[in-house]
Amino acid sequence: MRFTVALDSGRRVEFTPHHVQPLTLADLHATASGTNPSLRISWTAADIVIDGGQAAPGGIIHSTVVFQEAPRPYALVPGGWLPLPLAIPPRFLVDSNVVADLRKLNSYPSRTDFTGFEMWMRLFENGAAVFNSVPYAWEGQKSRAPDYAEFVGAFESGASEIRAAVPGAAVVTFGPSEYDAALAIRSEFATDARREAAFLEAICPLLVDRIKQGEEAHIEAAIFAACERQGVPRHSFVVIATLSCLYDG
Repeated sequence: MRFTVALDSGRRVEFTPHHVQPLTLADLHATASGTNPSLRISWTAADIVIDGGQAAPGGIIHSTVVFQEAPRPYALVPGGWLPLPLAIPPRFLVDSNVVADLRKLNSYPSRTDFTGFEMWMRLFENGAAVFNSVPYAWEGQKSRAPDYAEFVGAFESGASEIRAAVPGAAVVTFGPSEYDAALAIRSEFATDARREAAFLEAICPLLVDRIKQGEEAHIEAAIFAACERQGVPRHSFVVIATLSCLYDG
């Protein structure tokens, strides 16, 4: 994949992107305002060609991008988010929010409020990205964990919505072994969630009131003891969040 951008200096640069610096929550709010904000994008790039001249092996490229349409949907990536075309590698897990919008787009193609959504999704009609509807199937449609048949039906329904909205898109398909593996992963998620819930129930009484100075070490030891009892790793997000409450100054 090659990109061509006009730098803030006016020079034209062509390059192969290896990584894009994630955008922030403030950037996301700016794109939702409808004012076509200018956002500064930073690429880690290779094979850089400036104004058609000699290629450089690599470097960091900074440019200001003006979005004519808000990036919707967007991709969550480690450290933030990115518009779909800037996410590397372009492999996307699709949840119920995206499937719901795809369904609206397929059912009401003339809706003007989906112009930007449709524009961004059309970029992938050539199969440049791979879409996987497993998060949509994981969520379930009956406020509970789906059984095997419900999971398969939801997975295939989500895949169909993607294909209908973006003809030619690359969409992941599963067979029996992949369905079994995906359901096993969901079961692990549910087990972890129950453990974390039990952990929070155990330690919340320790943190409900402001901690007296000098008591932090005692409370921390109790938190780690609860980790051991409930089988929650010390490095998990729920424990980190708990410790941040303990040491919030």
